[in-house]
Amino acid sequence: HKNMKLFITHGGLMGTQEAIVYKVPMIGLPLFADQHTNIQSYANKKLAIALSFNNLTADILTNSVKTVLNDPTYRNNMERISQLFLDRPMSAMDTAVYWVEYTARHPKVLKSPAMELTWWQFYLLDVYGFIVICFLIVLFVIKKICQFLLKLLCSRRSDKELMKSKKQ
Repeated sequence: HKNMKLFITHGGLMGTQEAIVYKVPMIGLPLFADQHTNIQSYANKKLAIALSFNNLTADILTNSVKTVLNDPTYRNNMERISQLFLDRPMSAMDTAVYWVEYTARHPKVLKSPAMELTWWQFYLLDVYGFIVICFLIVLFVIKKICQFLLKLLCSRRSDKELMKSKKQ
């Protein structure tokens, strides 16, 4: 809305784009995933104030609203970012039309290379085979090490028994 002065958001990208287009500074209350990073980025650029649900009180929210509304830095920064965001060679509709026509002209552009896989690659049999071979090699090495240690241990015992029998 044209009279909107402040946007309280969770930090999602779609709401952020709307705030940027309409030059509305934000207060961010991130919930999960990338929202924490997004809001922190906006706060670093003085486009928003970052808050946390863990320590949110009425006073903190009130002070944040007053700060964003009364400090012209937030609105000025949002206006500058909005100008950068909206300065495009084509409108959003023209861009969408261009890319739809592009894919119509070049139909194989969106075809996934996975469509060309052989059946054994498609079912990852080559990957599973490699993992099994690696596992068998590790087992073989462990077996050889155990055999060597056992042989070494047995030879020491027999050496000790020989020494005892020679002493007697």
